[in-house]
Amino acid sequence: MSLPPPPKRRPGRLPDGPGLTTRSNNKNVHPAEAAGLVPPAAERRTAEQKAEDKAKAAEDKKQAALEHHNKLSRLAAIEDRQRREDMVYHETAHHPIDPPRRSRAPSTPVSAHEELPAESEDEMDLGSHIALYPQANDSDSHDESGLFAPPSDDEDDSDSDPDSEDSGDNGNVKTSALRKQKKLKITRSDIRDLRETEDVVGTPEVEASGGKRKATDDGNAKSKKGKTAKKGGLSIGIKETLKRKSTKEVEDDDSMVHFGGPALDDDAGEVVEREKSIIRIDAPAKKITQKELRGDGSKRWRVSHIPGPASNGDIFTNKVWPHLRKQLGRAFPWDTVSDAQAQVELDRYYGKNVMSAKADVFSALIAYRSHYWRSGFPLQAHKCILEMVQDAAKREEEGTADPDDYKLHTVEGMQSYIEFSLEVDDKTQTKAFYWREWDADAEKYKGLFQSSVVLYTYAHHLNCLDGLPDGIETNEPALGALILASQAVEHELGFWKTGTYIAPSKAQKEQFSFERWGDYEVEATATSPKRRILRATRWVDSLKKWKPEDWEQVNMRAAKYGIRKRSGGSFVGIDKLCKLKQELY
Repeated sequence: MSLPPPPKRRPGRLPDGPGLTTRSNNKNVHPAEAAGLVPPAAERRTAEQKAEDKAKAAEDKKQAALEHHNKLSRLAAIEDRQRREDMVYHETAHHPIDPPRRSRAPSTPVSAHEELPAESEDEMDLGSHIALYPQANDSDSHDESGLFAPPSDDEDDSDSDPDSEDSGDNGNVKTSALRKQKKLKITRSDIRDLRETEDVVGTPEVEASGGKRKATDDGNAKSKKGKTAKKGGLSIGIKETLKRKSTKEVEDDDSMVHFGGPALDDDAGEVVEREKSIIRIDAPAKKITQKELRGDGSKRWRVSHIPGPASNGDIFTNKVWPHLRKQLGRAFPWDTVSDAQAQVELDRYYGKNVMSAKADVFSALIAYRSHYWRSGFPLQAHKCILEMVQDAAKREEEGTADPDDYKLHTVEGMQSYIEFSLEVDDKTQTKAFYWREWDADAEKYKGLFQSSVVLYTYAHHLNCLDGLPDGIETNEPALGALILASQAVEHELGFWKTGTYIAPSKAQKEQFSFERWGDYEVEATATSPKRRILRATRWVDSLKKWKPEDWEQVNMRAAKYGIRKRSGGSFVGIDKLCKLKQELY
């Protein structure tokens, strides 16, 4: 079954009225010129103007040719004057007579009875003067016109009608730039035509004095007897003398003992030992690697590599390192333990000068554990945010959530909390998460570095001090650890800006390191001097002003987040902290 053809489309009806046309005065309207964006086009030249320009161009060309001729005349006059001075100097000056060069006798002398061809006689009469000094007027062999000729310009050689620029049908045509005029070439031949004197090429011949020897024409002059060369090295007969002395007659007997030691059985295959040289060439010293120093093939240093009994490793882990870690918390952020500080602790527990802090094993162990200690702050901050999210979800589920609290378990709530925490105060240049109480509208701030997230992270250091043999001091001034805790919190909040956690990559700029959070210097420029940007030590001076009571209050507030009482009463500091914690909270 075939389908019917589609219906025909009805043509659209044109509207009544005149069609669209171009305005007749468009050719005389120039909006860009009226607005001043482009200069107005020049008017077309008339026939009278063309004739005047053509006559002026011919007159200018004639004047340029005259000036060119005058310049050539002045240049030729200068060269004529210099040439006349040279001629006067040549006639009046005293020229020393140089001896002629000694000619060598030809290898195949010509007999006196043989007649030389005419060409050879001419060459002998003229000598080498023809080859060395060509004629000045020989244009084929010595053409200097190319030295002074300007580079050829093909565009200037073409003669075009200057009126061709006005060709066209448009009424207003912008005149083009004047064409580059053809330059007049200056050649040496033009200058020579105007000169009155003629240059001489080459050095003029000078007559030799009669007292000097001159080679004969036949070429058979006796050569000068050479001097006897001085002898060098050994004389001719010395070899025979040495040979006679080295060969001695040996008595024909059965004795095996001769002068110089026992004789060998095979005299033909005798090998004489060379005399030892006084110059000693030692093999290059082989550098001992760290892996070879460890002795067991380990890639890293361990406490088992500490010299002495195995108990030395326990002493370092339980006594030396806890005190060094305590000093790290008191030092400036991102500082390291000095050799002097380490040597004090080593002498304290190992004995005076028994161990050296500069040993590779102690330097490596201290560096390893310092890195692990700093890495604990961002881990503690991440743990704090996760617990806050879980706690918000739990309270929302139980119905005990405060309406004013941030709903951290949602993307919108987390974004709002991160935006509030990273808010910067223009007056103090601090951020909201630094303070225990923050009111930006009233400009009231209380408790620097005492917010819950900072103290939770700072508790990582207090947990590490839990292993001190003599306990924890309640007023421990760990300013370095507190600043590192605040930096770790800011480092962690940056990964929650989208409302969900985005794990950092292994790139250096996303790691919690000195390169990202330590102080650095900016080199001097033309407008600013060299300066130091304080990122870690900015708050050191403020924390140094804290009293022991302030540090005790901070440590007590952080105790509820991290310090847990151990079984046994050997750690006095922990018991005291827990007691004070119960009094405060």
